[in-house]
Amino acid sequence: MPMSGKITRLVILLAISASALLTTCTPTQISPQGGKMPSKPIAEERPPGVPSAAWAYPIGLAPQKFSHKSEHVSYPMIDDGPFQGLPLGGFGAGSIGRTYRGDFARWHLDVGRHRYEPIPACQFSAFMDDGEHKIAQVLWTEAPRGVLSAWRWRYPVGAGTYYALFPRAWFDYRWEEFPVHLTMRHFSPVIPHNYRETSYPVGVFVWRAENPVSRPVKVGVMFTWQNLIGRGWDRDFIGGHYNYARSEELDTGRMVGVVLTRGGEPVTEEWDGSFAIAALEVPGVEVSFRTRFRANGDGAEVWDDFAADGALENVDDRMPSRMGEVIA
Repeated sequence: MPMSGKITRLVILLAISASALLTTCTPTQISPQGGKMPSKPIAEERPPGVPSAAWAYPIGLAPQKFSHKSEHVSYPMIDDGPFQGLPLGGFGAGSIGRTYRGDFARWHLDVGRHRYEPIPACQFSAFMDDGEHKIAQVLWTEAPRGVLSAWRWRYPVGAGTYYALFPRAWFDYRWEEFPVHLTMRHFSPVIPHNYRETSYPVGVFVWRAENPVSRPVKVGVMFTWQNLIGRGWDRDFIGGHYNYARSEELDTGRMVGVVLTRGGEPVTEEWDGSFAIAALEVPGVEVSFRTRFRANGDGAEVWDDFAADGALENVDDRMPSRMGEVIA
């Protein structure tokens, strides 16, 4: 969709009421305002709004000096390695940690219980098409084994910078294969003197795309999320999980999303509930969805859809999962 300026923003929301899955994509055309196609990554400079006090490190780069051994502590401690990033989640509501490599890996959804596990289907991916070059790329510097083999993995290590200062973190993507400068800011609401909203189990992702080149570029951002209801309690493989599309008109625009949940009795257990992912549709931004794909398959159906044009086909497939099938 043509735009009058060279910058556009997209807001994506992750909410947890217990369990649910949703995949969204937002393609948009970004009009140029002069400049040339960069042949090298843009020189590092902090994105707008990043405080000088924020910690900064190249995306996915391993620390030069790192040891799991502590010289001051003799008793066992949790150590998930050096790649950990800022957590998402309200006060007392549990949290989800996204590493500075780009994966969601640290799960504290059951408060007081630690689980570290990168979930391959929980990812952000980007699409860009400037008319001469088209690319779709998962924004994680690693790759899973045995699943989602149709996806393009391994975003280049060091192609951009990660910043963090609680309660916000930023991914500043600067890669020569991307004609557009893409940044993402994520946070959970931490509001002074407001304990209600601060305790909500919500994460917000704000994407910003800036076009420095001399022609329009179509940009898509895809957020995929596995239906994690019951994961960690051996309940995610039993079948009966399903996802469905939902939209709602708001004062600020139309919110389009996917709810990930399961069938059966009313929610009575701590592992039960729903997840939801949603994006705000505003002028210049279109939101599309595909509610179901096999997370333990090759992922070709959703990836081929996204990689073709940066959008999804608005498929609302509510078929429940079968025993042993994992869906997203």
